[in-house]
Amino acid sequence: MKLIKTTICAATLMTASAAMTAEVSGNVALGTDYFFRGVDQSGGAALSGGFDVNFDSGLYIGTWASSLDFSGGPELDYYIGYGGSITDDVSFDVGYLMYGYPGDTSLDFNEIYGSVSFASTTIGMAYSDDYFDSTGATTYLYVDYGFDVRKT
Repeated sequence: MKLIKTTICAATLMTASAAMTAEVSGNVALGTDYFFRGVDQSGGAALSGGFDVNFDSGLYIGTWASSLDFSGGPELDYYIGYGGSITDDVSFDVGYLMYGYPGDTSLDFNEIYGSVSFASTTIGMAYSDDYFDSTGATTYLYVDYGFDVRKT
């Protein structure tokens, strides 16, 4: 895990000189429940938050955390990725994500992901070779469609 964090930090520092500007943002949320891919993680209310750094080059790096209701304690995620536009309507995103559980590190797992978006539709895939240290390799496929709800 130290190697992963060191690699992410080094990549950020190397990119910072090449991409002179970066946007830093943060988020915090209090939700009624936290579900991850259909599985309840918090058993009730959950507090979560994170920080992101987005470079003009398309590279991004970030961290996210959430309270949980199992032996793993809080969830601490670290990610790095690259995204961009191919045309005005087509974009892509690829990256690496490390899910960490300091209360039970046997639950830690890594994931690589990628997606392609066209207008309001995204098709993506995530792959882990050691999902939650118990189920082995897994591939998660998804399709997402977004739309605006108009005021009436």
